[in-house]
Amino acid sequence: MGTYFQYYLFEAAFKLGHPDLFFGHLEPWREMLAVNLKTATENGLTECRSDCHAWSASPQYFFHMGLAGVRPIAPFWSAVEIAPQPGSLKTIVATTPTPKGLVKLDLTFGQKGPHGVVTLPEGLPGTFVWGSRRTPLVPGENKIASPRPPSS
Repeated sequence: MGTYFQYYLFEAAFKLGHPDLFFGHLEPWREMLAVNLKTATENGLTECRSDCHAWSASPQYFFHMGLAGVRPIAPFWSAVEIAPQPGSLKTIVATTPTPKGLVKLDLTFGQKGPHGVVTLPEGLPGTFVWGSRRTPLVPGENKIASPRPPSS
């Protein structure tokens, strides 16, 4: 499968709650980094017809929208949902740009769930989602305190 088509696989993996499928399909991008490419090719290193293929840049999108789980839930980013899917990661530190400003996450994941800080820009309310628990977020710094882990 070409790297440009992996977007759909990654979207399905996060929609179904399987972030480790994302990690398992990053080898073509690791190969690109190993040969010092600064942009993503159309089809890995085997059939390079384009050395700057926008659809092949999907891992960058999914680091923010999938792993960190930062997504708009209202038109024009007037509200945001933070629903991280860390998979095997123990921490997520991310800064996601939005039209309202930067959304910052500094989260650690343990057996009891996530804890850390989510910072939202002025004028951007949100919701933190972990399993079935939904916690309102306000602009500024929000402390996340280990809710129960999601049920399997």
